[in-house]
Amino acid sequence: MSHTEGIGTVFTPAKYVEWCLETFRIYDAWRKGASLIEPTCGKGIFFLTLMDIAQQRGDRVTQQDLDRLIGIELKTSYKNEFLEKFSNRHGIDFPDKNFITLDFLSYESEKKFDIALGNPPWLNFTELPQHFKPSVKSAIEKYQLIKNRSDVLLGNTRLEIAGLIIAKCMIDHVKNGGSGFFFSPLSLIFNETANSKFRPALDKDNRFRVDRIIDFKRNDVFSDVSTRNGLLVLKNINNQDACIPYDLFWNAKVQKKMYCFPTKSQNAWRLNLTITSPFKQQSIEVASDQRVRQGINTGGLNKVFHLEQLGVNTDFSNNGVAEFVNGFGKTFRLSTKYLFPLANAKVFGRKFSNPQKYILCLYNENGKILDRSEFEHEYGIVDYLSFYQQELSERKGVLIQSKIQKGYFWALHGVNGYTFKSWKVIWESLGKKTFEPEVVKGYWQGNQSLHSYISTNCEDDARRIKKKLNEIVPNYLDSFGMNGTCNWAQPSRINPLLSYRKEK
Repeated sequence: MSHTEGIGTVFTPAKYVEWCLETFRIYDAWRKGASLIEPTCGKGIFFLTLMDIAQQRGDRVTQQDLDRLIGIELKTSYKNEFLEKFSNRHGIDFPDKNFITLDFLSYESEKKFDIALGNPPWLNFTELPQHFKPSVKSAIEKYQLIKNRSDVLLGNTRLEIAGLIIAKCMIDHVKNGGSGFFFSPLSLIFNETANSKFRPALDKDNRFRVDRIIDFKRNDVFSDVSTRNGLLVLKNINNQDACIPYDLFWNAKVQKKMYCFPTKSQNAWRLNLTITSPFKQQSIEVASDQRVRQGINTGGLNKVFHLEQLGVNTDFSNNGVAEFVNGFGKTFRLSTKYLFPLANAKVFGRKFSNPQKYILCLYNENGKILDRSEFEHEYGIVDYLSFYQQELSERKGVLIQSKIQKGYFWALHGVNGYTFKSWKVIWESLGKKTFEPEVVKGYWQGNQSLHSYISTNCEDDARRIKKKLNEIVPNYLDSFGMNGTCNWAQPSRINPLLSYRKEK
């Protein structure tokens, strides 16, 4: 992204910094004596804009006014650039001691501020450089932002770092009754699982509350950012209101007013056009083993496991052998016994002209990984795996490595008995704006997070589930306002709609 630099940095356009400072009367509060902290202040655009507003209004700013501003920033070069620009632009020096070059997670101070504001880094824990992860793990645990400690220990959490920065800032550095204003990804509010512990809950003793959410139209404020984003208005008060204003903002002003509804359970919040809660809905009855699943995950090696067929007469009988090309552009003749077709646009009724892709999945129908002896007589498979053994063995992750260390370097994530049931109700779950499930034969497989599904051994059951999904899910998904995002219809979003019948 052209506006990013460093670790998850997304610079805030001056036009919208000024909008924030004026709209929420932050400038006025500062002039009346309020103290401000910016935990990840980058090149100091918020402080520079405070001075620009003062200049526009003809207000005189004193050193005492500047002493009430504290900025924390990891990059020393940003400090030097800011101090020089501040002095040249406004003819007064910003206090050197008030621009602190430090990782904000290491910042300790007894001082509490009236207002916190800023634009924390936009990335999740899994995207952090490795050397940052130990200190961030400790902070995630300290501020209780993870449901399962094992997730952060294994490095699996997709918790937004922006949420960690905001939580520390509001908990440790804002006065009781003080306010926070943060540009941030809205996944903090609407993602189902990873950020749930960040969100305040109804009828709980929270560490801060959300007072208002401004939803920026895609690419309107941050032109090169595809992540859904906005402004969170927070208050250091422990009770969360049950209904808060939610404003859709584009072309530099609020264009539509809605309402957002927090939950008691910290599940993703919901939206509605009126103050009527959207939470009343039907559930879909399924068997206890029919949770929503994602497609098979290759642990980062699609180029090895995903294969395109060459020719249209591929023989997929148990004794079939056919020619395939992998993601490295290399061609191999392989047994087709353990190759399964990956869902594509054609499955969902759209035109599809690309070669069909298959996934090599060396598992039994009960979901147990195959021993080498069970596939070594299948044409070409052992030689193919041996050719890529190093790459397969070097995949990262505790779970995949535990299997690799036992000799199963062909292991995959997300394979179990449910993978091979006779039927699947499958849908596109990432980046879509419509929900259109289809019933397919069980040998069709989802492609990682692109597809989600519920499996069954009964076609009638599959069609019943599809019908219920179509009745309930579209309006349900719309109530999160997450159209077109990575979390559109993922398992964590749909599973709460399922009710599990007791088996006789």
